[in-house]
Amino acid sequence: MFRTPGVGCAVGQAEARIATADTALQQHAEHDRDGRRHRARQPSPAPGRHAYNNKRALPSPGNRMTSSLRSLLVVDDHPLALSGTTTFLAHALPEIQVHAAIGRRQALALIDEGIRPDVVLLDVWLSDCTGFDAMRELRGKLPEARFAFMSAENTPEIVAKAQALGAIGFIGKHADAHAFSQAVAGIFGGASSFPSEDDLGTANGKNGASHGIPITPAELGLTPRQGSVLALLLEGLPNKSIARQLGLTENTVKEHVSAILQRLGVRTRIQIISRMERFRLTGSA
Repeated sequence: MFRTPGVGCAVGQAEARIATADTALQQHAEHDRDGRRHRARQPSPAPGRHAYNNKRALPSPGNRMTSSLRSLLVVDDHPLALSGTTTFLAHALPEIQVHAAIGRRQALALIDEGIRPDVVLLDVWLSDCTGFDAMRELRGKLPEARFAFMSAENTPEIVAKAQALGAIGFIGKHADAHAFSQAVAGIFGGASSFPSEDDLGTANGKNGASHGIPITPAELGLTPRQGSVLALLLEGLPNKSIARQLGLTENTVKEHVSAILQRLGVRTRIQIISRMERFRLTGSA
């Protein structure tokens, strides 16, 4: 086509601008496609992450309050009684997860399998040992757990022994359903639960505490040497005299006294004597 010089120059400039614009549009389109491909390659959020962020944060285990305790292990050597107790508690206290163990051995097996109950409810009389013996063994594996006892026999001697060993409760099996479940719920809430003096039974028609309830150092969770220190401490001897009689250094006696205070859950020697006033320490060398 024939063009005049002026017109041809203008047309040429226009065509150049159009070519430049086409190049810019093409580059923009390619950049946009690259951006979409880049976004497509970005990893998607982990499943459930958004759902979790929309929920209220859960409390950390370190901030767990006493009322949040939610796991119970019931230990009894009578299968029928055990089944009835656990079934009843599971229905009466649905917020608590209830585990069952027939005797000490099965309780230990469950602990070894990984269950960590917050409260352990033991029958006083088990076929392979007493509930007190089982408590000492289980407490070694469950230092943070609370322990309570249940029994059809609630004499002052038995209840006092449970208290001396550090149990947080003692529930009579003769209690009605409401009282039983409320006692367990109270233990989970941090309250102690022991029968009143009016509800206590008797042993041979008398209160056995008049001559002291026999208890051994092992039943208190003490070593034989700590038992010897405790026996002399209960006689009112100071650390220096105890050290001389037992052939120990005074610092060693102080360490034993500290261990006794911790085991009995008291802070002073006077409180040790007060805690032990109903008992007669036996089996100490």
